[in-house]
Amino acid sequence: ILTSLNFKLLVLSILTSLNFKLLVLSILTSLNFKLLVLSILTSLNFKLLVLSILTSLNFKLLVLSILTSLNFKLLVLSILTSLNFKLLVLSILTSLNFKLLVLSILTSLNFKLLVLSILTSLNFKLLVLSILTSLNFKLLVLSILTSLNFKLLVLSILTSLNFKLLVLSSKLQTVGSQCLEIHVSILLNVLNWYILQVLDKYPHSKVLACAPSNSAADLILERVAEHQIVPKAQMVRLNAFGRGENSVNKKILEYCISDGDGFFRFPRKDEIENNYRFVVTTLISAGRLVSLGIPKSHFTHVFIDEAGQGMEPECLVPIVGLLETQGHNPGQLVLAGDPKQLGPVLRSPIAIKFGLGMSFLERLMGPNFSCFNRQGLSDQYEPKLVTKLLNNYRSHHAIIDVRRTMFYDDELRVCADEAQRTCLCRWSGLKKQGFPVIFEAVCGKDQREENSPSFFNPEEVSVVLRYVRELKEARGIPLETSEIGIISPYHRQVQKIRRELLQRPLRVKDIKVGSVEEFQGQERKVIIISTVRSSEEFLKLDAQHKLGFLKNPKRFNVAITRAKALLIVIGNPDVLCHDAHWRK
Repeated sequence: ILTSLNFKLLVLSILTSLNFKLLVLSILTSLNFKLLVLSILTSLNFKLLVLSILTSLNFKLLVLSILTSLNFKLLVLSILTSLNFKLLVLSILTSLNFKLLVLSILTSLNFKLLVLSILTSLNFKLLVLSILTSLNFKLLVLSILTSLNFKLLVLSILTSLNFKLLVLSSKLQTVGSQCLEIHVSILLNVLNWYILQVLDKYPHSKVLACAPSNSAADLILERVAEHQIVPKAQMVRLNAFGRGENSVNKKILEYCISDGDGFFRFPRKDEIENNYRFVVTTLISAGRLVSLGIPKSHFTHVFIDEAGQGMEPECLVPIVGLLETQGHNPGQLVLAGDPKQLGPVLRSPIAIKFGLGMSFLERLMGPNFSCFNRQGLSDQYEPKLVTKLLNNYRSHHAIIDVRRTMFYDDELRVCADEAQRTCLCRWSGLKKQGFPVIFEAVCGKDQREENSPSFFNPEEVSVVLRYVRELKEARGIPLETSEIGIISPYHRQVQKIRRELLQRPLRVKDIKVGSVEEFQGQERKVIIISTVRSSEEFLKLDAQHKLGFLKNPKRFNVAITRAKALLIVIGNPDVLCHDAHWRK
């Protein structure tokens, strides 16, 4: 201590913040003080650390509460299992400036050594999974990302465990009871059919199905339940404690476990192991199964739907904690999604900068994993690893053609019901009969209200309303107003259109108006797209903040593929042609 700082100043600063005698006694009775001091002194500038801690929290209470509970390893695990960790974190955050604390710690020690020492002193996998089950991981990650260099953190973690083995070790049980070793089976479309096949053909299988959001998880259960392959009593939808019953569809509610107070509870370990063949939950809530002690060998199959929308840390929760990768009966992992469509929705620019905007699925399909790319001279995917679902059961061929060549190697096949996809081909409003795609050129003006950063285009609003009125009043076409969807990339434009639809003479309430992100995974018979942007001077602003359709091929892809029978695009062609995809 004397060689690393001015001892007098240190003692005085300590004594002013706590009862030094009690502190020393409690420290000495709970651990080997020499080893503690030496390890602290070798890993950071003790003076800066103590001063920064003392100025940001009541050190006496913190140290005493930690030391009186135990050996620190057991402390962390016991805290996570014995109290609501979310409340603990929130109370800590309200009592000190968490950002400043993290930054001061990071500047005063070798963070990589810290992470490695933590990893060697406890079962890091279990710790991470326990944390994930007890708080909103998205919010935690975002707050951490704003206060440290995420890339360095990830690199530190990767150096301390075999990440490839952790993520990619999985096997597929074949029909002939032979084990075919694979890494991951990736489906580039919905996976409900595959789940049904597994439940039907393998009567002893136990399936876990996850998705990034509650709505996507509910949809999996709803579609599987329709086929009645598994008895209702053997299916369960696990919900987070904070989700209320009033936010759940009645069809799904009968598969949930209520706590009697309008919220949900988790079943016991023995209930899950003995009663349920098909378990559905969100990616984060899957961590609760690990906390309950569900063994990795329990689930024979783990499915992750909409894997292109979930952040990679989310996807790793069920993979790391619930997928058996060793022994004679390893589990099978199936990721289903479209890496060409929108990925995780992030608010933090630092999170985006350091790669959390790329989903686990997209990263696996990238150049660093050659096994999931087209192979050699055949230029085909390895069928044991990648299955592409090429049949499109939604759209008219004129709508599919736009994206088929741009994003899907000209492989998509039109398989939608002919009566449905051609039902608007004779509408009098078409520019060309039999071709249900319209581009309406509008040279409007970008506008903003007061301090709002969002744009709207009144000229395009008028054109949208005109098309809605013409479709509503048209005779001889099978169309309800609820089958129309309106997409715009700017929140203010969405608000303007919604407000106008409720006014006279239209007074329409059942037309969904929203952003591209709100429409991902949905479809409508008619889609009207308002691109808004009419001024080149704001293109740099859009590119900087990732707004609008320009320079954003994923947003473009999602927007133009929601329509089943009619696609109407409204925009300024001179501005849109600055983007390669719009120009094509």
